Amino acid sequence: MGLVEIDNPDYYKEHILNYNGDNKIESIFAGKSNGSMGVMLCFKKERFEMKEMHQFSIASDETGTVNNHICLFTILKDKQTGKELNIILTHLKAKFHNSKIREKEIEQISQYISERDLTSKSFILLGDFNTVPTSDNYKQVEKIGLTPAFEL
Repeated sequence: MGLVEIDNPDYYKEHILNYNGDNKIESIFAGKSNGSMGVMLCFKKERFEMKEMHQFSIASDETGTVNNHICLFTILKDKQTGKELNIILTHLKAKFHNSKIREKEIEQISQYISERDLTSKSFILLGDFNTVPTSDNYKQVEKIGLTPAFEL
């Protein structure tokens, strides 16, 4: 499960993810460089093991200048099958007038995906893209070669 706009990761871990005290959910938080908010990936500890994790910054203005928008990249290994699942969790720039910024952010994510050859592996790109299926930004994501979850 991917969560965005997380401003207090400890609260989410304690009161939301493990509300009944069973401690079955593992979470990975990646915060923005300015410390304001971030994204959180959550998964069942008994099913998955984290193999790799890092975050990278993406554009936050029209020139492509990297600022405080982030992506969390994680590889989870399924303990039952031994297969690996590659995940990128992100939160793209909001508001209609910021479509050029989202375009740059998507370009950077696409480049990252290409560099790691993720489309040939089990891969999920998730988050809040702040766009709709009829937008140019959405079409740009489709060009990466991914199938939207609602079409599966």
